[in-house]
Amino acid sequence: MGQTQVKLTQRGRAGMQFLGHLRGIASSDLRDRAREDFEQDSDGQALSATAASMPDASYRDWMKVVRDASHVAERSDAYRFERFYQYVGGHEIFSRGICAIEECRDEIERARAEESGDSDGTTLDLQPGLPEPRYFPIEWHTQPGGWDGYDLYGEMFQYAFGPNVFRYGGYAVVETGQQTRYSREEPFGELPPGRYQRIYEVGCGTGGSLFSARAVFPDAELIGSDLSETQLRHGVRLSRQAGAGIQFKQRLAHDTQEPSDSVDAAISFAFFHELPRQETLRVLEEMYRILRPGGSMIIVDPPPFKEVDLFQSVIMDWESLHHGEPYFSVSCASHWGAEMKKIGFENVREKAFHDRNKYPYVTVGTKPGHAS
Repeated sequence: MGQTQVKLTQRGRAGMQFLGHLRGIASSDLRDRAREDFEQDSDGQALSATAASMPDASYRDWMKVVRDASHVAERSDAYRFERFYQYVGGHEIFSRGICAIEECRDEIERARAEESGDSDGTTLDLQPGLPEPRYFPIEWHTQPGGWDGYDLYGEMFQYAFGPNVFRYGGYAVVETGQQTRYSREEPFGELPPGRYQRIYEVGCGTGGSLFSARAVFPDAELIGSDLSETQLRHGVRLSRQAGAGIQFKQRLAHDTQEPSDSVDAAISFAFFHELPRQETLRVLEEMYRILRPGGSMIIVDPPPFKEVDLFQSVIMDWESLHHGEPYFSVSCASHWGAEMKKIGFENVREKAFHDRNKYPYVTVGTKPGHAS
């Protein structure tokens, strides 16, 4: 199948670009001014000193300091305006995006009707009737209906958000101008040297990280699992267009149904912060189970609170309070490297790829033993 190209109308593209610019501008100059206001406030200084002294604190202790700091940040006019623009942009993006992509529905449906088979090795294994975790229907990022709430979400992210909003950065933990696609490519360099013949991504969505893995490991067998049928189906379309040969499977994150000791690398990209803490621990245990001895897991996610300044922690916590990310702060107050060690991973390492926002933040651990 050839590469499908969907072009938004001028009106639809302009609406998306306006929101992209709005959030980009807000998160640069306004956020810098808000940060200065926070750092010059005596209460902000005192709270920052407290946060710096408690890297291993509990979730409850972290949240008390972060929420106290948010009240200090709100004293700043620059902070309130910056958050208002982020709020408007984050909520408007879907209403405008759906309108923009609906104008292309006929074109999209024609392209879908012309889809070919899986000659490149791309496959889709759906399992209707899987029990739905209580967190799955959440309207993530204020996305109406959640991941499966709209049949053209895949195309909307690809043709509306990707080139017209995300390219500018300036949202969540992403800095203005930061190109997130490189966030998927660079972390593979942190995997220990070795042969990676079978690679598994949990919570793969449309398979973004696996496309990067294909470039790095051209001969590897690539498997991605997710619960969202909408995301998986669009991943299949993208894989067939690119000839990537990815195997997509509808699975629960903590029950992959893969054999024990069967994969060389396990990937989690921007997934842990969308899970309750106890579910994340179950996923870690499942990844440990399916890894071969000597295989490694790589987690790419927003950084923990302990790795960023307190003002940045306030920005991150805001996602939990106002942007459809109920588990964001739970994840940021956790220490996944330590949890990996408890499960049995060894040689656990952590690395941040950006000086200020520390995103992407990578944690890598290896299952004891020697790869065959």
